[in-house]
Amino acid sequence: MMERGRVPALKAKNLPRVLRTRDQDHLAIALAVFLPAALIRLALAPLTAWPNDTYTWVRLGWDALAGYGPYDRLGFSYPPGWAAVLALLLWPLLLVLPPDRWALFPSMNISGLPVVHPLFLLVTKLPAILADLGVGWLLYRQARGLALLWLFNPLVVFVSAIQGQYDSFVSLTILLSLAAALGGSAFLSGLACGIGTALKFVPLHIGPVMLAALVHQNVRVGVPRRAIAQTLSWGLGGIIGLAPALVLLSPGFWIVVTARLDLAITSSDGLNLGALRRTPWAADWRFWTDWYPSLSQALLVFIPLLFALIVLWRGEGALIPAVVGSLTAIIAFQPVTQPQYLLWVIPVALLSGSRFYIVTVTALAMPALLFYEGLVGNLLAYVSQPLSMYLERGYAYEGTVTRYLEYVQGTGVFGGPVVSDTIGLIGSLVAPVWIALLLVSLWKALRGGPQEC
Repeated sequence: MMERGRVPALKAKNLPRVLRTRDQDHLAIALAVFLPAALIRLALAPLTAWPNDTYTWVRLGWDALAGYGPYDRLGFSYPPGWAAVLALLLWPLLLVLPPDRWALFPSMNISGLPVVHPLFLLVTKLPAILADLGVGWLLYRQARGLALLWLFNPLVVFVSAIQGQYDSFVSLTILLSLAAALGGSAFLSGLACGIGTALKFVPLHIGPVMLAALVHQNVRVGVPRRAIAQTLSWGLGGIIGLAPALVLLSPGFWIVVTARLDLAITSSDGLNLGALRRTPWAADWRFWTDWYPSLSQALLVFIPLLFALIVLWRGEGALIPAVVGSLTAIIAFQPVTQPQYLLWVIPVALLSGSRFYIVTVTALAMPALLFYEGLVGNLLAYVSQPLSMYLERGYAYEGTVTRYLEYVQGTGVFGGPVVSDTIGLIGSLVAPVWIALLLVSLWKALRGGPQEC
């Protein structure tokens, strides 16, 4: 019989090998999750595009080479942070791909949009792809299944690797700001929020919610002076994060901002409540044209501030539902809600651990993709034009464009233009989901934590 005293010695002797085995297992699992996610995106990126968006990146590069700023010709309506990221990418691209090859205008160019070169598409989509993986890694550290729900969500893959939008970049800054706030690091939380605001204005709306959690942490332990110091530190981080993008501002930027504000006052549309005005049962309501646009803008400011006050009262236990609720309000009451905006709320909802949140935001991928399909008629053909033009595979370019132009002239389910009716139908179906998410988030925040529904 083995002596009892020798068992610990044997375990200690084998411990390094056991630890190495566990590390290897973790590495193998991580590779099994992240490697396929990366390869899928890298395979799709160069041969697919949403021409309306990716051509904007081409025009920005051409304008920069001609000596124009991003807002000098008013063709670029995104915050300056993304213009700075593109500039960093496009200058090295010049070494291997001349600008006259960045996009090809086919002889039969009846749509008015060129087909962007695969290498240009790959380079400009890399930041969003890396951000996808970064968000996935933060979720993976919390729970492996959460990373899978993000990395293999078809909407997430579509937006970053096919459409060419960079909303996952914004999602990453929101998660980093949230993690820093929960960890008590005001400067890092403000820094991430500032960087995100330079890319899109979304983190600016949730900044007060993050700051409220930091203030509560210090007031609760009876250190009000530190609360003031944390507020100043958060503000300093935000300014530093935002500062590099400020050099790109010009009078044209304020023209873009003014145009967006004017749009906010007069309209609300897309995957939000304002889409109801496109439906037969609400088209004649003056509420949607005369009152709702102004009301939605008031709610866009009021609801995040309300959640900030709740966090100030209830503490960091209410922080995650408050951030989910604030992001939901931003998405729901934007003047125009595009499907890619859903990426802002998905990671935080997954991180909450709430089954209601997780199921709801994951299921929203389906109507979002149907929304894209409804805009163009044949989504697969529309986004695969680079594959058709440069490799002569898949759908023929001429047939795709012809069918698209025929489609947009067709009649929709309500008897109106097909695109308008699609927006009205899918937007009105999704609108109740935003209300449910807002109410549940309010309940969870008031309870002071992510209780299950």
